[in-house]
Amino acid sequence: MANTFKYIRWSGHWFPTDDLDANNPKFLSFEFFRSLILTLTIPLQVIPCIIDLVLKIPDMPKVIMNAISTLYGIQTFCRVIFIGVMRKDIWNIFKEFDNFQVPASFRLLRDQNGQNAASKAFKTSNTLFLGIFCVAQFTGCLFTVAPFVMSYEARIQKLKLLALNGTIPHVLVYEAWYPFDISRFPVYQLTIIFQSFCGCVWINMTSTSDAIFLAIIIREAEEFNVLHNMLVILSNVKTHRVKERSAQTIRNNLVRHSSCTEWPEDPNILLISWIEHHQLVLRILVEIRKTFSVFVFIVVGCNALSLVLLAYIGATIKDVTALLSMISFLFVVTAQLLSFSWYTVKLTTRAEEMSQELLRINWWEAPVSYKMSSKFASLRALKTVSISGMGYFDLNLEMFLSHISQFYILGAEKTDNTADV
Repeated sequence: MANTFKYIRWSGHWFPTDDLDANNPKFLSFEFFRSLILTLTIPLQVIPCIIDLVLKIPDMPKVIMNAISTLYGIQTFCRVIFIGVMRKDIWNIFKEFDNFQVPASFRLLRDQNGQNAASKAFKTSNTLFLGIFCVAQFTGCLFTVAPFVMSYEARIQKLKLLALNGTIPHVLVYEAWYPFDISRFPVYQLTIIFQSFCGCVWINMTSTSDAIFLAIIIREAEEFNVLHNMLVILSNVKTHRVKERSAQTIRNNLVRHSSCTEWPEDPNILLISWIEHHQLVLRILVEIRKTFSVFVFIVVGCNALSLVLLAYIGATIKDVTALLSMISFLFVVTAQLLSFSWYTVKLTTRAEEMSQELLRINWWEAPVSYKMSSKFASLRALKTVSISGMGYFDLNLEMFLSHISQFYILGAEKTDNTADV
């Protein structure tokens, strides 16, 4: 896990922890200055974009195209601030997952399944991270290179219209205003390099923060899957043969079986072990909700606003270059919303499957102690498992589909209005 977060810090996120920086001063380390420099590229590029946006206010299509890229930079800056502020809470969540162990009474469960929750979640999250990283780099290259590849003919046409009396327009990755003349050599070339570097930094920061959130959601979903597999064993217990045990007796037996290599004969031990593991999973779920509530609100809010802007510009766009840039950005926004919604739904589904399996336990035939423990577990499992954005909305497929439908509705309305004009 430490190596993973060291790689994440290379993307620009400042993620100091006692585990990673045990021998280095946090504010004097190379990692801090590297993260500071990469973070400063965001306002250094966003501020000129905002100024250019204000100067182009009469021309709404250009204003909106500028606003889309500016909003992406602002979202990236918010992500960096969030990771920096909540770094300890995020690190503690990962550490709690690393310290997670299937209760001793269910220790053979992992051997029977052939793989544990940690390794399965690790493989899934790594695959997902590589996918996010590769797609982000591809769309970033498309967004960066498209203006130069597709604008050659347009520049020649503009030069002809100017009757050779004007200057050739200089294409930029991000439309921005600078307090110096960018038409001279090598100022123009250096500006292009700086903007391309900023775009690469923004993409890496965004993709790694997405990977952090999704890795936590995937791991939490796997823990609910472990709880479900435990309940499969408990549901096969013949509850009418369960013996009455006092709480102290169950606790003593639980300690005695801490190093068991065989299934304990007392079902009370299995049930109490499940309840303890379930409480740990729910406690981490509460921490995830509290830690990432603002993050989810920022990502979904910015992407929803981007879809509105894309719907407007998509209905009026005529330039091929702008169309390619819009398609690449639309793909990124849609992929982010879909991945967040999809894996959150998987988390909710795993929790619901666990609750349904819990109903198969015939607790009414058991003694009082077993019956009370089963009823307590059932009440705890009835709680809805969801991830929300500051309480305003829940991450699910309905939320994703509503945003996409609004995008097409707004685009269709704008297209009709443009055709009428």
